Amino acid sequence: MVKKMQLEHEIISLRARLEEAEGTLRAIHSGGVDALVISTEQGEQIFTLKGADQPFRLLIENMSEGALTMTRESIILYANRRFAQMLQKPLEKVLGSSLLDWISPADREKLQTLLDKEHGRRRLAGLNLIDGDGGLVPAQLSLINLQLDGVPENICVVVTDLTEHKCMEEIVHAERIARAKMEASERSRRTLLRLIEEQKRIEEALRKSEQQLARELETAELLQELSTQLIRADNVEALYDQLLATMLKIMRSDFATIQRFHPERGTEGELYLLRDYGFGEFDTGCWEWITPHSRSSCGLALKTRRRVVYADVLQCDYIAGSDVLEQYRQAGIRAVQTTPLLSRSGAVLGMISTHWREPHELTEGEIRSLDVLARQAADLIERNFAEEALQKAHDQLEHKVTERTAQLTRTNEILQQEIKERKQAERALQESEELYRSLVENANESIIVIKDGIIKFANPMAEQVFSCSADRITSLPFLEFIHPDDRYLILERPKKRLIKGKPENPFIYRLIACDGNTRHIQENSAKIEWGGSSAILALLTDITEFKKMEEEMLKADKLEAIGLLAGGIAHDFNNYLATFLANISLAKLFKDDKAKIEEKLANMEKATLRAKDLSNQLFTFARGGAPFKEKISIKQLIMDDIKFALSGSQVHPDIIIDAGLHMVYADAGQLSQVLNNIAINAVQAMPEGGALQVRAENTSPADSSLPLPQGPYVKITIRDGGTGIPAKYLPKIFDPFFTTKDKGRGLGLATSYSIIKKHDGHLKVESEMGVGTSFYIFLPAISPAATNSSVKDTVFQGKGKILIMDDEEDLLTATGETLTTLGYDVTLSRNGGQAVELFTRALEQNQPFNLVILDLTIPGGMGGKQTIKEMLKLDPGVKAIVASGYSNDPILVSFGDYGFKAAVKKPFTLEKLSETIKNILF
Repeated sequence: MVKKMQLEHEIISLRARLEEAEGTLRAIHSGGVDALVISTEQGEQIFTLKGADQPFRLLIENMSEGALTMTRESIILYANRRFAQMLQKPLEKVLGSSLLDWISPADREKLQTLLDKEHGRRRLAGLNLIDGDGGLVPAQLSLINLQLDGVPENICVVVTDLTEHKCMEEIVHAERIARAKMEASERSRRTLLRLIEEQKRIEEALRKSEQQLARELETAELLQELSTQLIRADNVEALYDQLLATMLKIMRSDFATIQRFHPERGTEGELYLLRDYGFGEFDTGCWEWITPHSRSSCGLALKTRRRVVYADVLQCDYIAGSDVLEQYRQAGIRAVQTTPLLSRSGAVLGMISTHWREPHELTEGEIRSLDVLARQAADLIERNFAEEALQKAHDQLEHKVTERTAQLTRTNEILQQEIKERKQAERALQESEELYRSLVENANESIIVIKDGIIKFANPMAEQVFSCSADRITSLPFLEFIHPDDRYLILERPKKRLIKGKPENPFIYRLIACDGNTRHIQENSAKIEWGGSSAILALLTDITEFKKMEEEMLKADKLEAIGLLAGGIAHDFNNYLATFLANISLAKLFKDDKAKIEEKLANMEKATLRAKDLSNQLFTFARGGAPFKEKISIKQLIMDDIKFALSGSQVHPDIIIDAGLHMVYADAGQLSQVLNNIAINAVQAMPEGGALQVRAENTSPADSSLPLPQGPYVKITIRDGGTGIPAKYLPKIFDPFFTTKDKGRGLGLATSYSIIKKHDGHLKVESEMGVGTSFYIFLPAISPAATNSSVKDTVFQGKGKILIMDDEEDLLTATGETLTTLGYDVTLSRNGGQAVELFTRALEQNQPFNLVILDLTIPGGMGGKQTIKEMLKLDPGVKAIVASGYSNDPILVSFGDYGFKAAVKKPFTLEKLSETIKNILF
């Protein structure tokens, strides 16, 4: 008995939800409500009639003629921006005014006569408008009455600016006078004939403009009628034919199909033909089921999730020689387009296709219409899904409740009454601010209002993101919550809005919550009125978890890059070790020959420095961060890295470096990564081999399109003769995760772009299909390379007490002996704790150290970062150098922020160390 009662309650609930949904749809259509809140598994969603009308508003807003709706008393209810431009007035000044106020006094009676008459068809009138400067604008008004169910009768008006037409009429009039005066002149006759022909062309252009306007109005009416049918109709199946008929009229096509995607079929899903128009049974049989591997437009669209257009199937290389081409021929098809139907979440639902018997190029208007039709078709299929699911549930329950029909009828009557009462309650709620507040408070996104830099409102979700109450949020300036490094982005945003004319959406930055945690935020904002003045409505989405995932993918990509380069690096590293050992053996043999020993020691030093460069490359790949900039000459760096990247391939380098190439402040390891990434891309683009042209030169770019300040630069050009990059991909080439490779992650060029940007430079790309690709690297220059090339490394002597801390005993002993030889009094320490004790004892004995050198990383002990903190507490004036083998450690880049005076990377030369000490102590 209990189970039976539970079943009855479930039936009542299902019927109530169904009746409520249908009643609410009717209320939206009739204007009873403006918005609908639907509860789903993902939260509550808001559907508005305004959202459904958005495509038609876009169509009207982009018309070349003015468009408006008004009451029978000529009060303007709506006007597009083109009409406001004709009047040279802001749109908000036009809305709510009387059209008669903008008409010349001499023409107002003519307009009033048209308004007073009852007409069922379009009426035309030529008259003069009054613009914002008091001038007259000749125009043609096209009026038609608009009667919708439940809405007072309005008048739609299309306004065509006839200024150019009037000017042309005056020109023609003047030419007629000239022809009367020079009737005997054959030359004047020919001139007049040409003017008449020109007038005919103008009239033809006006006729075509009117035809285009009529077609756009017809398209808008068809789309509006279809949208109305989608809202009103009870039978979804019947709407498929209505949608195909509308699509045929708008696209002027000969055939049309709509297909539904079945993901459960095969390994990748298949398309099923729901409806078709114009095809015979044989023609559609071969397309009843379509897979992503089919060469038809539907198969390619399913594979790429993008619109596919064959303007002429006979000229399409993709389907040349395939069975699909023969099927197109048999069906009489010469042109076809297929547009994917996507759900709101981006999942594929199906396809709509139109076919022509003749070659056909899509116009911009047709593309816009296809986008609207695709959205409506997707909504239709989703509704069909919902109805099928509901019908299935109904069928499963129906046999259990047959004996309760009478009771269910009574229940339905009660539900009808409840729906009626609910409508009345919703109309009351529509006039209340509480409805909108409820929507905002229950939104899944953080919603805030910013006015004069202060947060004026924050919803509950914002409290979660900011980790504090709304009272605290609304008491602080918005900038205080922004990460200090990202505040400049917020401050520059108004300037970008002035340049672009609209806000930059979406907008990403970091936010510091009240609990101290940093969150990555994606903002979409719009300008609103708040408290009688302008404010910003911002919708904030927490994308912190997405950023973490992105960072993990970046790490994985770098590890994969290390794997690809490991073989080459290990080979070179072993070569350097072999060189090092060979020179040690030779030095032992020539122990009595000082010149030979110095030669072998120089060879060992050179091999060590080359091994250092290889290890720095590994650090660069394994770990990102700010560059450790040094003054370097990049001539040898370019030659070594390009040759290394091309080794083992069929591509050979063609390198030209200008004499006197300037030096730059740069991180050699990170620049090596950039050169490697670009060179590897070039090798992949030239599978048959060829020459990679590399040119390095001094320049002072005057190109205003480059985002660089004036000054000297080093320009590196890397040009390959590969397949080239399609023009449509060039704007995305530096985007993270964008790639056209089957196994690529799209991080190589994105990382390269980021590295060059951190060096205050610029990375630019140019490409032409079938010709090749050129990358241009611009780096700020500091001085000619020749100036530094003549300077020899010098070892500097000195005096003073130096404390050295390092966990590597051999290195510690060697460094101590080296500085002792240079004249310093050296004390050694194996860890941070011992170093602090020695430092403290020296202060107590009034014999402080003049300098301390601290290793950054001490395994199992206190490293340089913590040690310098303790020493600064004892002596704020301590002079310290930080040393590390981790070349990309952020402390090496910003050593001053941690209390150090300088930084050196291991392995370092005697000349480098002595110069660094000299610069600090003397």
